[in-house]
Amino acid sequence: DRNTMVHQNEPNPWKTSTTIRIDAVERGMATFQIRDALNRIVFTKELNLEEGRNEVVLRGDDIPNAGIYFYQLIDSHITRSMIKIN
Repeated sequence: DRNTMVHQNEPNPWKTSTTIRIDAVERGMATFQIRDALNRIVFTKELNLEEGRNEVVLRGDDIPNAGIYFYQLIDSHITRSMIKIN
């Protein structure tokens, strides 16, 4: 059984940028979301995934505040946490 895999961001914690690898089993559109500890959506990006390896690169100004955040690919059962520092 093959599933799309959302990997832990690197580096974590991060300050200026971090990369999240997504291994997709097929091509298609997907929504990537980041939520804060109060479950508020703080970042959304529509992705055009290719089969195989994909990357989402976040910059410090994408999420301006330090804290613990949770990210997921919508329709994926995987949610990961990350720490943003200032």
